[in-house]
Amino acid sequence: MSRQSRFSSQYVVEGFLIVVSILVAFAIDAWWEERGARTEERRVLTALRAEFQENAERLPEYIAKSNFAATEAAKLIHDIQNVAKGGRIVATAEQLMAFTVFGSFDPARGAFDAMLQSGELKYIGNQALRGRLVRWPTLIADAVENDLFLRTVAGPRVFDYLSKRVDLGLSDIVAECKTQNSPETCPSAEFELAATAELSGLLSHVRGWSAESANELAVVRTEALELIRLLDEELGGR
Repeated sequence: MSRQSRFSSQYVVEGFLIVVSILVAFAIDAWWEERGARTEERRVLTALRAEFQENAERLPEYIAKSNFAATEAAKLIHDIQNVAKGGRIVATAEQLMAFTVFGSFDPARGAFDAMLQSGELKYIGNQALRGRLVRWPTLIADAVENDLFLRTVAGPRVFDYLSKRVDLGLSDIVAECKTQNSPETCPSAEFELAATAELSGLLSHVRGWSAESANELAVVRTEALELIRLLDEELGGR
């Protein structure tokens, strides 16, 4: 082999090694980037899982309160419809509080909001999970809309009506006492109300919107549990 041929072969080998080195470097960079993305995805999934678990555990209390208000309003409406004209009905302290004091479910969403604002949704590769996460804010908005109406419209109207006819301060004291202590240690009180069509109409609003609130919140909880299941599958496979 001539000297020139040897030099040419050497250049070919060196060129080949350089190309291989570059390709290996690219492969390592891609692997490292992929590894970092998977680490970020797991971090995001873990944070979301904890947040949805918290929401799923909190929701039953709100659902129960909405169901209680709807059920008790229906009972009093039944009493009004079946009492003699000009008669009166008796309401409990717990009922009066349920018709005038309304909370609103405020979901834990720090991890969820951080994911959206930072663009970390891109780290979640499961398309079914991504789709359900995107729909989550709409479900929350639909659910709290009922609470908003109860707090700003129906509740204040019932409060205004009742405050002119019974001692709502005493009602609250009795209701809170029975919630926190043994009923036997709490003051007793019965609240009589005229069986009017106006009261029946006000309670109908409370019944309808409270029942709707309970139903919507139940949907939110079902979705939260499904998201937890999907998140567990993703985390368990890593």
